[in-house]
Amino acid sequence: MDAESATDTLWFHLCNSAYFTLTDDNQWSLDQAEEWLLESLRTALFDSARRRARTR
Repeated sequence: MDAESATDTLWFHLCNSAYFTLTDDNQWSLDQAEEWLLESLRTALFDSARRRARTR
């Protein structure tokens, strides 16, 4: 993942609208939203790098 894509991924996962969608619209607790957002972000950023490394 290039720097621009990584930045976009960070903005998507850490923006207010993602948090409010999970907590207000979907009625998730703060802990549930935080856990999901962090795990999803980790997967998006680092699993992508691992997949690329394996194909080289």
